Amino acid sequence: MNSFFFLLMLIFGISNAFVNTPIGIMMQKDVAEECRGRVFGILESMAMAMMPLG
Repeated sequence: MNSFFFLLMLIFGISNAFVNTPIGIMMQKDVAEECRGRVFGILESMAMAMMPLG
């Protein structure tokens, strides 16, 4: 049973890297230079606020 959870978490971690990297690149390309700091600051704040839920 533990090996199942290990494999599941490994798959989640690998898929997370393959999803987050293209989204980060797309955000850096599409967001205007003068707004980029604010946009990424808001995204980081939302991510930190949701951490206790995880």
